[in-house]
Amino acid sequence: LAAAAIGTDTGGSVRIPAAWNGLVGLKTTSGRLPLTGTVPLSPTFDTVGPLARNVEDAAALLALLEGRAARPVAPFGLSRAVFWLPEGGIVWENCEPQIVSALDGAIRRLVKAGAKIVEHPLPELDEIHALAWDPAASRLVADAYAQWGDMLSANEDLIYRPVFERVMAGEKLKAGDLVRADLKRKEIAARYLAATAGVDAVLMPTVAIAPPPIAELEPGGEAYGRANRMALRNTTIGNQLGACAITLPCGQDDNGLPIGLMLQSAPHTEEKLLALALGLERLLA
Repeated sequence: LAAAAIGTDTGGSVRIPAAWNGLVGLKTTSGRLPLTGTVPLSPTFDTVGPLARNVEDAAALLALLEGRAARPVAPFGLSRAVFWLPEGGIVWENCEPQIVSALDGAIRRLVKAGAKIVEHPLPELDEIHALAWDPAASRLVADAYAQWGDMLSANEDLIYRPVFERVMAGEKLKAGDLVRADLKRKEIAARYLAATAGVDAVLMPTVAIAPPPIAELEPGGEAYGRANRMALRNTTIGNQLGACAITLPCGQDDNGLPIGLMLQSAPHTEEKLLALALGLERLLA
């Protein structure tokens, strides 16, 4: 339908649709691209980024969004790349077997190409996940309520119920709890960056589940909540840590649905991330 698209990613809304549609999706570092013209949800975490058919197109669209000329991307030599593969932990919990298998195949090809894979627990991922989903201390919900609470209150009957309830939960949040969560998030992010300073990117499944049938989610309730959280779980981590991340296709499940592999790296390392992704894209082609 298009050569490329522009999305906003507050908790994964560039990377999730990209992964589920066999595309490349880049979550940029917060502040790299202006939010002018977007519909705000949580200015603390909102980012803008490209969705494209391949890494080179994503890089070209990033350049255009920044108002500069696109330059060719040189693929990063995978034989000198070092990747951290989190051992256990939240990013693999209840991950569908076919997704695990697809990532395992991609990682085996990386190893064969000479890349170094560091397999070790990365507890900061679990810590930031727990903080992000703490209902008593969600900065994202607080931001969303500040932006949209009045509008939702005036139009309750027109708003999808799960969205209404999630945003309106911000009414009960306390300033002290939010500030403590902000400080904790910064502390976890600092430890994460220190731990991963010696690697080029962290590898993980972009989404732990295949896209579920929409009919069973439309009424809301438990099924919607479970699917929503599972879809957002891995991608939200990057927003909360202030990282940049990219997803690219790494296979298909038995239903022919695409599976995404995510590379996550330190803030403001988009160019290196695109180069790594291009090398990996060519390896997996």
